[in-house]
Amino acid sequence: MGEQRTRRIVLATWGAAVAALPLLWVYHAARGSQEFVNDDGEIRDTLASACVVLLLWAPAVGAVVQPLWRSLLVAGTGGALALAALGGALRWGHRRIDRTHSVLEPAFWERMTWLALRGLVLMMLGVTLGYAIRGIAERLGRRPRTGLVALAVLVGWAVTEALGSRLPQGRFQLSTYIAGWLHGQRLVYRPTADCPAGSCSVYHATWQRSLPVLTAVVAVALLVGRLCRTARPSTNGLSADDD
Repeated sequence: MGEQRTRRIVLATWGAAVAALPLLWVYHAARGSQEFVNDDGEIRDTLASACVVLLLWAPAVGAVVQPLWRSLLVAGTGGALALAALGGALRWGHRRIDRTHSVLEPAFWERMTWLALRGLVLMMLGVTLGYAIRGIAERLGRRPRTGLVALAVLVGWAVTEALGSRLPQGRFQLSTYIAGWLHGQRLVYRPTADCPAGSCSVYHATWQRSLPVLTAVVAVALLVGRLCRTARPSTNGLSADDD
Protein backbone atom coordinates (compact mmCIF):
# COMPACT_ATOMS: atom_id res chain seq x y z
CA MET A 1 0.00 0.00 0.00
CA GLY A 2 2.89 2.36 0.80
CA GLU A 3 4.44 1.88 -2.63
CA GLN A 4 1.09 2.34 -4.36
CA ARG A 5 0.39 5.56 -2.50
CA THR A 6 3.90 6.84 -3.23
CA ARG A 7 3.38 6.10 -6.92
CA ARG A 8 0.02 7.89 -6.93
CA ILE A 9 1.45 10.98 -5.26
CA VAL A 10 4.38 11.19 -7.67
CA LEU A 11 2.22 10.68 -10.78
CA ALA A 12 -0.49 13.07 -9.61
CA THR A 13 1.92 15.88 -8.79
CA TRP A 14 3.91 15.28 -11.99
CA GLY A 15 0.68 15.35 -14.01
CA ALA A 16 -0.32 18.65 -12.40
CA ALA A 17 3.10 20.15 -13.20
CA VAL A 18 2.98 18.94 -16.82
CA ALA A 19 -0.57 20.27 -17.25
CA ALA A 20 0.64 23.72 -16.18
CA LEU A 21 3.44 23.85 -18.77
CA PRO A 22 1.30 24.85 -21.81
CA LEU A 23 -0.17 27.69 -19.76
CA LEU A 24 3.33 29.10 -19.30
CA TRP A 25 3.63 29.69 -23.04
CA VAL A 26 0.19 31.32 -23.12
CA TYR A 27 1.29 33.64 -20.31
CA HIS A 28 4.60 34.64 -21.88
CA ALA A 29 3.06 35.02 -25.34
CA ALA A 30 0.23 37.19 -23.98
CA ARG A 31 2.55 39.52 -22.07
CA GLY A 32 4.70 40.18 -25.14
CA SER A 33 4.47 43.18 -27.43
CA GLN A 34 1.82 43.18 -30.14
CA GLU A 35 4.05 45.23 -32.45
CA PHE A 36 7.25 43.24 -32.07
CA VAL A 37 7.30 39.45 -32.39
CA ASN A 38 9.81 37.96 -29.95
CA ASP A 39 9.55 34.23 -30.50
CA ASP A 40 12.94 33.41 -29.06
CA GLY A 41 12.21 35.37 -25.90
CA GLU A 42 8.86 33.66 -25.43
CA ILE A 43 10.34 30.20 -25.92
CA ARG A 44 13.27 30.93 -23.60
CA ASP A 45 11.05 32.32 -20.85
CA THR A 46 8.60 29.43 -21.22
CA LEU A 47 11.36 26.83 -20.80
CA ALA A 48 12.85 28.71 -17.85
CA SER A 49 9.45 28.93 -16.16
CA ALA A 50 8.93 25.21 -16.80
CA CYS A 51 12.21 24.49 -15.02
CA VAL A 52 10.97 26.48 -12.01
CA VAL A 53 7.67 24.57 -11.98
CA LEU A 54 9.57 21.27 -12.02
CA LEU A 55 11.83 22.62 -9.28
CA LEU A 56 8.71 23.09 -7.15
CA TRP A 57 7.61 19.53 -8.00
CA ALA A 58 10.95 17.95 -7.10
CA PRO A 59 10.58 18.33 -3.28
CA ALA A 60 7.46 16.17 -3.42
CA VAL A 61 9.53 13.41 -5.02
CA GLY A 62 12.32 13.81 -2.48
CA ALA A 63 9.84 13.62 0.38
CA VAL A 64 7.93 10.49 -0.67
CA VAL A 65 10.38 8.43 -2.72
CA GLN A 66 13.08 6.60 -0.81
CA PRO A 67 16.07 6.19 -0.89
CA LEU A 68 17.69 9.39 -2.11
CA TRP A 69 19.25 7.93 -5.28
CA ARG A 70 15.85 6.64 -6.33
CA SER A 71 14.17 10.02 -5.80
CA LEU A 72 16.91 11.68 -7.89
CA LEU A 73 16.33 9.13 -10.65
CA VAL A 74 12.54 9.58 -10.60
CA ALA A 75 12.76 13.38 -10.57
CA GLY A 76 15.39 13.44 -13.31
CA THR A 77 13.38 11.10 -15.54
CA GLY A 78 10.12 12.97 -15.00
CA GLY A 79 11.78 16.34 -15.56
CA ALA A 80 13.56 15.19 -18.70
CA LEU A 81 10.36 13.82 -20.21
CA ALA A 82 8.42 16.99 -19.43
CA LEU A 83 11.09 19.36 -20.77
CA ALA A 84 11.69 17.25 -23.88
CA ALA A 85 7.97 17.22 -24.67
CA LEU A 86 7.64 20.96 -24.05
CA GLY A 87 10.73 21.80 -26.11
CA GLY A 88 9.54 19.61 -28.97
CA ALA A 89 6.08 21.18 -28.89
CA LEU A 90 7.53 24.71 -28.91
CA ARG A 91 9.81 23.90 -31.83
CA TRP A 92 7.02 22.24 -33.79
CA GLY A 93 4.62 25.09 -33.02
CA HIS A 94 7.12 27.72 -34.13
CA ARG A 95 7.71 25.96 -37.45
CA ARG A 96 4.04 25.20 -38.01
CA ILE A 97 2.43 28.50 -37.05
CA ASP A 98 4.95 31.31 -37.38
CA ARG A 99 5.92 31.07 -41.08
CA THR A 100 6.09 34.80 -41.74
CA HIS A 101 9.14 35.48 -39.55
CA SER A 102 12.73 34.33 -39.63
CA VAL A 103 13.42 30.76 -38.60
CA LEU A 104 15.26 30.44 -35.31
CA GLU A 105 18.86 29.38 -35.78
CA PRO A 106 20.15 25.97 -34.62
CA ALA A 107 22.41 27.81 -32.16
CA PHE A 108 19.30 29.09 -30.38
CA TRP A 109 17.94 25.58 -29.89
CA GLU A 110 21.34 24.50 -28.63
CA ARG A 111 21.16 27.23 -25.99
CA MET A 112 17.67 26.06 -25.07
CA THR A 113 18.97 22.53 -24.67
CA TRP A 114 21.61 23.76 -22.25
CA LEU A 115 18.94 25.73 -20.38
CA ALA A 116 16.86 22.56 -20.00
CA LEU A 117 19.92 20.63 -18.79
CA ARG A 118 20.65 23.31 -16.20
CA GLY A 119 17.01 23.03 -15.14
CA LEU A 120 17.42 19.29 -14.61
CA VAL A 121 20.51 19.93 -12.47
CA LEU A 122 18.53 22.53 -10.53
CA MET A 123 15.92 19.90 -9.72
CA MET A 124 18.56 18.24 -7.54
CA LEU A 125 18.12 21.17 -5.17
CA GLY A 126 14.39 20.49 -4.95
CA VAL A 127 14.90 16.77 -4.36
CA THR A 128 17.38 17.39 -1.54
CA LEU A 129 14.97 19.86 0.06
CA GLY A 130 12.31 17.14 0.01
CA TYR A 131 14.87 14.73 1.49
CA ALA A 132 15.51 17.17 4.34
CA ILE A 133 11.79 17.79 4.86
CA ARG A 134 11.13 14.06 5.15
CA GLY A 135 14.03 13.71 7.58
CA ILE A 136 12.75 16.53 9.80
CA ALA A 137 9.27 15.00 9.83
CA GLU A 138 10.70 11.61 10.85
CA ARG A 139 12.88 13.21 13.52
CA LEU A 140 9.81 14.88 15.01
CA GLY A 141 7.96 11.58 15.08
CA ARG A 142 5.77 12.69 12.14
CA ARG A 143 4.24 15.36 14.36
CA PRO A 144 3.91 17.75 12.57
CA ARG A 145 3.35 15.79 9.38
CA THR A 146 5.50 16.03 6.29
CA GLY A 147 3.09 18.40 4.55
CA LEU A 148 3.22 20.86 7.45
CA VAL A 149 7.01 20.79 7.50
CA ALA A 150 7.01 21.47 3.74
CA LEU A 151 4.61 24.39 4.29
CA ALA A 152 6.89 25.80 6.98
CA VAL A 153 9.89 25.60 4.62
CA LEU A 154 7.89 27.31 1.85
CA VAL A 155 6.79 30.10 4.19
CA GLY A 156 10.36 30.51 5.42
CA TRP A 157 11.60 30.82 1.84
CA ALA A 158 8.91 33.41 1.07
CA VAL A 159 9.87 35.44 4.15
CA THR A 160 13.58 35.42 3.26
CA GLU A 161 12.74 36.44 -0.30
CA ALA A 162 10.62 39.32 1.00
CA LEU A 163 13.37 40.46 3.34
CA GLY A 164 15.99 40.10 0.63
CA SER A 165 13.94 42.21 -1.77
CA ARG A 166 14.34 45.18 0.59
CA LEU A 167 18.13 44.94 0.52
CA PRO A 168 20.26 46.45 -2.26
CA GLN A 169 21.17 44.50 -5.41
CA GLY A 170 19.17 41.34 -4.62
CA ARG A 171 22.25 39.30 -3.74
CA PHE A 172 20.52 37.89 -0.66
CA GLN A 173 17.65 36.31 -2.58
CA LEU A 174 17.83 32.66 -3.64
CA SER A 175 15.65 33.46 -6.66
CA THR A 176 18.44 35.70 -8.01
CA TYR A 177 20.84 32.77 -8.16
CA ILE A 178 18.20 30.38 -9.51
CA ALA A 179 17.57 32.76 -12.41
CA GLY A 180 21.29 33.36 -12.84
CA TRP A 181 21.90 29.62 -13.09
CA LEU A 182 19.07 28.98 -15.54
CA HIS A 183 19.76 31.89 -17.89
CA GLY A 184 23.53 31.94 -17.47
CA GLN A 185 23.35 35.42 -15.99
CA ARG A 186 20.92 37.80 -14.35
CA LEU A 187 21.24 41.55 -13.85
CA VAL A 188 19.42 42.92 -10.80
CA TYR A 189 19.01 46.69 -10.94
CA ARG A 190 17.89 48.15 -7.64
CA PRO A 191 18.82 51.83 -7.14
CA THR A 192 19.16 53.20 -3.62
CA ALA A 193 19.28 56.68 -2.12
CA ASP A 194 23.06 56.48 -1.85
CA CYS A 195 23.41 55.14 -5.38
CA PRO A 196 20.50 56.19 -7.62
CA ALA A 197 22.30 54.97 -10.73
CA GLY A 198 25.48 53.30 -11.79
CA SER A 199 27.26 50.02 -11.17
CA CYS A 200 26.79 50.21 -7.39
CA SER A 201 23.04 49.58 -7.85
CA VAL A 202 23.48 46.58 -10.17
CA TYR A 203 24.26 43.01 -9.18
CA HIS A 204 25.42 40.63 -11.91
CA ALA A 205 24.51 37.04 -10.93
CA THR A 206 26.34 34.80 -13.38
CA TRP A 207 26.08 31.02 -13.36
CA GLN A 208 29.59 30.94 -11.88
CA ARG A 209 28.38 32.99 -8.91
CA SER A 210 25.15 31.05 -8.65
CA LEU A 211 26.72 27.60 -8.59
CA PRO A 212 28.44 27.90 -5.16
CA VAL A 213 25.28 29.33 -3.58
CA LEU A 214 23.04 26.56 -4.93
CA THR A 215 25.65 23.93 -4.04
CA ALA A 216 25.69 25.23 -0.47
CA VAL A 217 21.89 24.92 -0.26
CA VAL A 218 22.09 21.33 -1.53
CA ALA A 219 24.86 20.50 0.97
CA VAL A 220 22.89 21.93 3.90
CA ALA A 221 19.75 20.04 2.87
CA LEU A 222 21.69 16.78 2.59
CA LEU A 223 23.33 17.36 5.97
CA VAL A 224 20.02 18.10 7.69
CA GLY A 225 18.35 15.08 6.14
CA ARG A 226 21.26 12.82 7.07
CA LEU A 227 21.48 14.05 10.66
CA CYS A 228 17.74 13.60 11.16
CA ARG A 229 17.92 10.05 9.85
CA THR A 230 20.89 9.25 12.07
CA ALA A 231 18.79 10.11 15.10
CA ARG A 232 15.73 8.26 13.77
CA PRO A 233 16.08 5.40 11.25
CA SER A 234 14.14 5.97 8.05
CA THR A 235 11.36 3.70 6.84
CA ASN A 236 10.70 2.55 3.30
CA GLY A 237 7.64 3.81 1.48
CA LEU A 238 5.08 6.22 2.89
CA SER A 239 3.14 5.59 6.04
CA ALA A 240 -0.58 6.01 6.26
CA ASP A 241 -0.42 9.17 8.38
CA ASP A 242 1.86 11.09 5.97
CA ASP A 243 0.48 13.93 3.87
